[in-house]
Amino acid sequence: MGLVTAALSVALGVLLIWRPVEGAASLTFLLTAFFFVEGVFQIATSLVYRELIPGTWGWMLASGLSDLVLVAAIVYGWPESAVWVLGLLVGFNLIISGWAIVMTSFAGREMAKPVMDSAVGRQH
Repeated sequence: MGLVTAALSVALGVLLIWRPVEGAASLTFLLTAFFFVEGVFQIATSLVYRELIPGTWGWMLASGLSDLVLVAAIVYGWPESAVWVLGLLVGFNLIISGWAIVMTSFAGREMAKPVMDSAVGRQH
């Protein structure tokens, strides 16, 4: 399976380098379909399970709605939207990933604080 994945990755990478405009349009189309399906399922799930997850169902609903708004913006602006969608998504991904790393660092520091405090106390 690893060899198949590697060969597919190389082939797709070569195609994207060779035909970047068509590649951007294809990736945008696939991401649009993904966001549409994900948005519909998130909205349906949030409504079905709102009794079980009362504190978070609204976030899931908002996420699903935002997916559908993004789909509408992509479809409305097609084919020009293929140029900006990938940059927008990569930008959001980098922001969210960076924020997650920062928050994980803060949580790790808080978890390590009692251990560090006890180690400092033993040295005295």
